[in-house]
Amino acid sequence: MPAPAEIVGKYFDLFATQRYAESRALLADRFSFHGPIDTFDNPDDFINAVSKLAPLTKGIHKRKVFVDGPDVCIIYDFETGPPVGKTVRIAEWLHVEGEKISAIEIMFDPRPFTALFEHG
Repeated sequence: MPAPAEIVGKYFDLFATQRYAESRALLADRFSFHGPIDTFDNPDDFINAVSKLAPLTKGIHKRKVFVDGPDVCIIYDFETGPPVGKTVRIAEWLHVEGEKISAIEIMFDPRPFTALFEHG
């Protein structure tokens, strides 16, 4: 059985290369996501939402990984193009049960993303 760090590492690499549909296989059917902008209680809605980030993503650069049993925390820089046009530091806490990620909690300053919600 792969270790939680291996499962999360594979997920992160797929996510960072915008292979969102492939990353779905690493998420448990009983899945939750909590972040400052969205919350999801199933993996399919989550994958649908993050897939929309592809045009905005210029790069994702891993900075540090911490492992505590079934919990893995990744700190990374999310480099965005217009209309955000900033690099946002993100901390992501992932919980692994069996060989699947069952929960993700993400923490970051959402203010740079307000341009996505402005109209006019």
